[in-house]
Amino acid sequence: MHNRETLKKIKKRGFTLIELLVVISIIMLLSSIIEVNVKSSRSKARFAQVLETMNSIGVAANLDYNDNNNYATDVGPNSPPRFVSKYLKSWPTPPCSGWTYDWENWIVTGGIVVRITLRRPSPGYGSLYYYCIADTSTTGTGNCEFVVDGKDIKSVTNKKLDCNE
Repeated sequence: MHNRETLKKIKKRGFTLIELLVVISIIMLLSSIIEVNVKSSRSKARFAQVLETMNSIGVAANLDYNDNNNYATDVGPNSPPRFVSKYLKSWPTPPCSGWTYDWENWIVTGGIVVRITLRRPSPGYGSLYYYCIADTSTTGTGNCEFVVDGKDIKSVTNKKLDCNE
């Protein structure tokens, strides 16, 4: 048989249910804060990647323009224009599943509009962001703004890109 002091020592060995619940709730709170910060960091990194990708395509397009004295023709979403094989390793893969990069070269009133867009899948298919390369139209403002869908990626203020937009 155990004496009284031995029983007291045995009873004090473990944690109470309240102590365990407090520790678990603190761990859950900390993990949720960390998760929010990680998602925000990923979203900012995704935006920076898209901006850099669009800028690289723009540089390649202008190099091609210098060689050919015209911009590559519009080829449709996720299709590489003529300059990709010469100036880029490959046509880029969008940061989110189902999204596409689109090279656009439109003849419009009094000129052309040349831009790269990042499009999201249906429903709500449309340009999410665009990167203007040239706008010589008489109705445009010189930066592709007359096109109603999307935002100029260079002027976005929050600098985040979530795949669920």
